[in-house]
Amino acid sequence: MTSFRNLEEAFIRFQFGGKDRLRIYRKLARLQRNRVTMTESLKTMWRHESNEGKKPKRPAAIALDAWRRRVENGKSIGDAMEGWVPESDRTIIRAGEKAGSLPEALDDAIFIHIGQKRIRTALIIGISYPFVIFCALITLLVIVGTNVIPSFSTIVPRERWTGSGAMLAYIADFVEVGLIPSLVGLVVLTFVILWSMPRWTGRARVYADRFPPYALYRLVRGSGFLLSFATMVKSGIKTTEALRIMIRGTSPWMKERLTKALAIMNDGTNIGDALYRSRMEFPDREVVLDLRTYASLDKFDEALTTIGRENLEETVTRIERSSAVMRNVCIGLLAAAFGMIVGGIFSLQSQITSTF
Repeated sequence: MTSFRNLEEAFIRFQFGGKDRLRIYRKLARLQRNRVTMTESLKTMWRHESNEGKKPKRPAAIALDAWRRRVENGKSIGDAMEGWVPESDRTIIRAGEKAGSLPEALDDAIFIHIGQKRIRTALIIGISYPFVIFCALITLLVIVGTNVIPSFSTIVPRERWTGSGAMLAYIADFVEVGLIPSLVGLVVLTFVILWSMPRWTGRARVYADRFPPYALYRLVRGSGFLLSFATMVKSGIKTTEALRIMIRGTSPWMKERLTKALAIMNDGTNIGDALYRSRMEFPDREVVLDLRTYASLDKFDEALTTIGRENLEETVTRIERSSAVMRNVCIGLLAAAFGMIVGGIFSLQSQITSTF
C-alpha cells in the first residue's frame, strides 16, 4: 500500500507542471506584495484551485495543501516546496525569503522558466523543420530507387545508361545496399553525440564546443547558467555559494567548468577573471569579457542580470539563425536531389527514344 501511495504521489507531482507552477508563483507574489501572510495566501490559493473544495484532487490544489501543512509546521515556503518544484527554483525562493524579497524572487523564477522555455521552443522549431525535409529526401530516394528506376531498367539495361541517367543507377544501388546501413550509422552517431554532450569533458571538449552541434549545446547551457547565476546573486547569495549550489546534481560537463571557476575564486578572484583563467571558454568569450569588466564594480548584481537577459535574447537569435542555415541547406539538398532525379529521368527517356 505504501508503494502505491508513493507511486500515486509521484504521478501527481509529475502532473504539477510548469504552467501550474508559474500561475501559482504569480498569485503568491501578488499576495505577498499585499502583505497577506504565507499561510493565508496558501489557503486562499487552495480554495481557488480546488474550486472551493469541490475538486481537491487537482495537482495544484494538492501541492498547495501540502505546502500549507509544512508551513504551519514551521517550514519556510522554499523548504515546503521540496519535491514539488525544481531545485533551482527552490534555491532562488529560499534566497529571496532570507533577503526579504520573496515576491521579486518568485518573479525571477518565472523569468528563468520563460527564458528556458523560449530556448527550448526555438530548438524544437529549428530541429523539426530540417528533420522533416530530411525525411522527405529519404522518401524521395526510396520511391525513385525502388519504383522508378527498376521500371526503366526493364526497358534499357543499366549498363547502357549514360550521363545523368547513369546517376540514377547509383541511387538505386545506394537505396538497395547502402541506405539502411547509412541510416543506422546516422542514428548511432546522433545517439553518441547526444549522450556525450553532458558527459564528455577534458581539453578536447573545449575545442569541440567551438563547432556544431556542441557549440549549440554550450550556447544553451551557458544561457541557462547565466540566468540562474544572476538570479541567485540578485537574491543575495554570494557568487561562490551560488556556484556550489549549481554544481550539486549538475552534469559532468557543467561540473567541470563550474568547479574550475570555483577553485580559482577561492583565492579571492572574481567570477569574470575566474571564468577567463579557467580557459574553458564558458559561457562564451564575449560574456566572459563582460563579466571581467563588471565583476569588480559596484552593483554587479544589476549588471549580471542585464548580461543574463541580453544573453538570453542573443541565444534565441543565434539558434534561430543556425536553424535558418540548416533549413536552407536541407532545402538545397532536396532541390538538388529532385533536379538530379528529374534530369536523369529525361536522360533515360531520350535514350529509350533513340534506341527504339
